[in-house]
Amino acid sequence: MRRYNVGDFINTDKSNSPALIISWDNDNDNDNDDNNNTDIHYLVSIHEYSGDYTWIKDSHINGFADLDIYSQVSILANFGSWFYESHKNLYQELIILSLENRIIKK
Repeated sequence: MRRYNVGDFINTDKSNSPALIISWDNDNDNDNDDNNNTDIHYLVSIHEYSGDYTWIKDSHINGFADLDIYSQVSILANFGSWFYESHKNLYQELIILSLENRIIKK
């Protein structure tokens, strides 16, 4: 059963920094660990690839990353300009949430 959603920041043993889930798939042969397709695979953006993607299995996720909204925006900002063009919806949603959060705290 899928536990993580598009837009979730997660910790994974494939990155030293939190990764962002971009997509998921039940039937994916892109993971080089083995050919067992019973696991759910997640397409994630990671810091080591400047936000570029890698497929990981659910078993490589170590839970949700505990990040405030500003840290999430900062991670995306460091992925490069191409990321914004490719994922405007995710990026803009976080910007709006950070603005709402700032207004509520005042």
